[in-house]
This record gives sequence, structure tokens and C-alpha cells, in this order.
Amino acid sequence: MVDAGTSGEAVQLGGTEWVLTSIGGASPVAGSSITVRFDQGNASGSAGCNQYRGPFTVAGESLTFGMIAATKRACAESERNAQETAYLDALSRVASYRVAAGRLVLQESAGRTLLEYSRN
Repeated sequence: MVDAGTSGEAVQLGGTEWVLTSIGGASPVAGSSITVRFDQGNASGSAGCNQYRGPFTVAGESLTFGMIAATKRACAESERNAQETAYLDALSRVASYRVAAGRLVLQESAGRTLLEYSRN
């Protein structure tokens, strides 16, 4: 599946993996690793404490995630727990994406950036 990002370059999300660099404009909690991998219509990765998986749909610059299922391990630190909750909530609000200079940016319908990643 090849899609066009707003940078004008062809972007293939399928088979790519990304590491979170910003959530709501802030850096992730130190020591946490949040990832997303796009593969055959499913997105999966680490939400910081738990693993998650769910379908995604791409149409042009539009990107949406379906119902996300996650394991239910408790995080040892409340800050990481809060970050994981915010991350999974942000995924549910994604409406579009763009890729430029090796970065994946996920935005809500109003155009506000929710999540930013670098290529893993």
C-alpha cells in the first residue's frame, strides 16, 4: 500500500516501524519506549507498558485507527500509566498523517499534531 504524504513523496506505511518522539508536543516519559508498526492493515506496538494492536485505514492523507486492544499489565510508575492512557486516546483521535524528513506526524481532524515519531 503506497500513500502520498503532504511532503509530496510516496510513503509506504505498511511494513514500517516508528518510535514516539512527541506526545501532545511533549517528550515521552524518560525510559519509556512507545512504538507503532504498520503491517497488513494492522497497527501494533508498545504503548509504554502494554502491547497494543488494532486495524488502521489509509486513504490519501487520511489515517484512522479502529478499535485498539491492549494487554492489561499495570505500569510501575503513575507517570507512565498516564502517558499510556494519553497515547491510546490520541490514537483514537487520529484523522490524518504526513511523513517528511524521516518523521511521521499524526494529526487530529482540526489539524493539531497529536503524535510525532522517528523511523525505527
